Amino acid sequence: MKARLIKLRKNQSSFPSEILFEQPWECLEIQGEGIESLPYSLGEISTLRTLSINCPNLKEVNSNILCHQNLQIFKLRNTSIESLPEVENSAPLKTLFLSGNSLTSVPKWFSNLDQLELLDLSGNNLKSVPREIESMKSMRRLVLDRNEITTLPDFIKNLKDLGHLSIDGNKFSPEEKARIGREFGIWF
Repeated sequence: MKARLIKLRKNQSSFPSEILFEQPWECLEIQGEGIESLPYSLGEISTLRTLSINCPNLKEVNSNILCHQNLQIFKLRNTSIESLPEVENSAPLKTLFLSGNSLTSVPKWFSNLDQLELLDLSGNNLKSVPREIESMKSMRRLVLDRNEITTLPDFIKNLKDLGHLSIDGNKFSPEEKARIGREFGIWF
C-alpha cells in the first residue's frame, strides 16, 4: 500500500493540490492547522482507500470525498466541522472515525452505511444517538464517548454483531445509568 503523510506548516493556509496526483496513492493522511478547506480534487484520486484528515481549522468537507466509491476508511478528526454534507451515493466505508469534531447530528446517508464495522463519534456535540445507526447491520464497534447524550435507545440491541459499545462521558441521569446497566450490561 502506498501511503503518504502530508503535514503542512503551522501557518500554511492553502493546500498544495498538485501533489495529489504525483502517484496513485492508496492511503493519505493530511495534517495542517491553517487549512480551512480541502481541494475538490482530493475526491478524484481513484486509487484512494484510506483518507485521514486532522486539520483543527477545517470547516467543511467536500461532498465528492464522501462519495468516493473506493474509500473504505475515512478518518476526520479534531476539526471545526459542525455538519457533514448530504450526498447521493456514499462511499462503501467499513471504518469511519469522526472524533473530536463539533457535530450535532449526522446526515441521512449514514443509514446507507450497511458495510460499516467501526464508527467513532466520540468528542462531538450529539444530544442523542443518531437513528441512522440502526441500519448499520455490520457494526462491530461503536464509540459515542464524550457527547451530550442523555438516553441510550433500544435499537442498539438490534445491532447483532456489535461487540463493543463505548458511552463514557455522556450526560446520563442516575436512573438512565441504572437502566443501561440492567438492559445493556454496561456499568458506570
